[in-house]
Amino acid sequence: MGAPTRVRRWRHTAIALGAVGAALGTLAACDDVEGGLRASTVAVTTDKVGTRALERGGIDVQWLTCTAQIKREDNDASGKPRSRNTGRAQVSCRGKTEKSQDLEIGGTVTYVREDRCVRGALTGKLAGRVVFEADLIGECGSGRSA
Repeated sequence: MGAPTRVRRWRHTAIALGAVGAALGTLAACDDVEGGLRASTVAVTTDKVGTRALERGGIDVQWLTCTAQIKREDNDASGKPRSRNTGRAQVSCRGKTEKSQDLEIGGTVTYVREDRCVRGALTGKLAGRVVFEADLIGECGSGRSA
């Protein structure tokens, strides 16, 4: 009687894991993509890299969370079609320091290297005061980092 119960539990576990995998695959498939950028990758990478940059600058980050939206631009300023590699995302991050001060990072992202690098026009603020303006944060392979 014990063996059939274990088999059923295993079967239910396997079904649940399959459902979770399918849900995650569906979310990834629905993610906005423009010029190689994914909104979720921009948000998560900016969160991680931005937190590290703020902490290197002496700010004790309690939490930071980011959202991103892909900017759809079919033509450049001259009206010419953009190439496929010119994706842009608008990113907005909000958080708190250990002393409950407001943190913000915002701007336009043009490139991410997952968990390592964010390029674009970004501004970081602590309690409404600008603490950095950067065209890249993290390690982007150039030897520079913010």
